[in-house]
Amino acid sequence: QAELNILREINLTMDLVAIGMKIPDHVEYGVEVNTLEDALTLLDAGYKHNHRGPNVGGFSHKWLGKRSIQLVCHTPYPSDLDYGIIYRLTQIYHPGDVKVFTVLRDLSAPNRKYGDDTCTFNISW
Repeated sequence: QAELNILREINLTMDLVAIGMKIPDHVEYGVEVNTLEDALTLLDAGYKHNHRGPNVGGFSHKWLGKRSIQLVCHTPYPSDLDYGIIYRLTQIYHPGDVKVFTVLRDLSAPNRKYGDDTCTFNISW
């Protein structure tokens, strides 16, 4: 809990998106990841590989189309940190034929920025 409290304090003064964007460059998934589809659908497995305990939260996903997915983040971390992680994964693993991708908060869904327990992001490429 102490670490989470520190992150909440940092959230007031630092760019947690930038910090989140560094995380994928330094953690292991625990499984092989070769594509953007792998990176996003296995994000929960990677998250749990790097956290201990039975109630660490996680990520769930739902396909919205062939190149569109929705991720719901059930983590204790600030929303901007999760956004940075997802954005960086999209940068690393997007297919070579894709020049544009989007990572957008679903403003119609719950959002930890407003006190909810989850955040939802829609990713398209």
